[in-house]
Amino acid sequence: MQYSLWQRFGLRSGVNDLLGGDHVMPGREADAVAVSGLRPDGAAWLAFIDRLLLVLGAMALAFSVMFLVAYNWEALGKFAQFGLVQALIAATIALYLKLGGDGLGGKICLLAGCLLVGVLLALHGQTYQTGADMWQLFFYWALLILPWVLVSRFAATWLGWLVLVNVTLSLFFQDRLVFMGQHELAWSLFGINFAALVLAELLSGVFPWLGQRWAVRVVALGAGIPLTMLVITAIYEPVGTLTWSVPVWVGGLGVMYFIYRLQVRDLFMLAGACLSVIVVTVAFLAWLLLDAMDALGLLVIAASIIGLGAASAMWLRRVQSGWDT
Repeated sequence: MQYSLWQRFGLRSGVNDLLGGDHVMPGREADAVAVSGLRPDGAAWLAFIDRLLLVLGAMALAFSVMFLVAYNWEALGKFAQFGLVQALIAATIALYLKLGGDGLGGKICLLAGCLLVGVLLALHGQTYQTGADMWQLFFYWALLILPWVLVSRFAATWLGWLVLVNVTLSLFFQDRLVFMGQHELAWSLFGINFAALVLAELLSGVFPWLGQRWAVRVVALGAGIPLTMLVITAIYEPVGTLTWSVPVWVGGLGVMYFIYRLQVRDLFMLAGACLSVIVVTVAFLAWLLLDAMDALGLLVIAASIIGLGAASAMWLRRVQSGWDT
């Protein structure tokens, strides 16, 4: 049986569970891996490269339209600029209808169309100087392409939509730093990405395109990085909402262990949690030791990084091998 390269990421965890659960006779592990079809052959790599080039080509085409309009701004009139972008958006829709929504080609067409909608909005704002804030451009961009995201049923499209939401929040808080600080921005980014992660995991059984592991892992990074930064900030400045970051972080680590170790084995998620623990621990040791004993403190911090990194690698290796219970 042949699997796509993306399916192999999910299949790998299942094969590891079989190997670690004494379901395979000793000495027959290589045969089990060969029978499972986990190891990609030449045809699988060619199919992966073909799809990767298709995605990159569609994105390059969409961005080339933006650069074409920007570079020839003076030479092209309004009608030519708007006509070009709108004609290409109509072409992506027509190609999607022709190719169908089940194949990769149709999904790529909608992805390119979503990018071109952003180009059209930027062109409108630059031409008519509406005076709108930058965050409003990304907000309306995300709002307009939301139906296309749902119709496409494509992980790359909904992940791009989530990126637009993150950019909208970042620009919104940047325009209002007088009233809202960076802490509120980090909490907002953590909240929206954590909600997206929960929805993706819960609905992946009903909507498989939401459960693509590479996309879910990127969303997990979007939730984990701002929360880790909040905890580090709370170590040096334990005021306001920052005091809540530590219990939320500890609870998040417990949830990550319960889900991605005990329920669904996912080494990427566990490795991210280990990295967060290492970063927070090093930040705490730096706050605790560097003021009192700089040289010795640096030695302790260096030893801690080496020790925690080695311990994390050993534990992850045991989890992968099925020894850790």
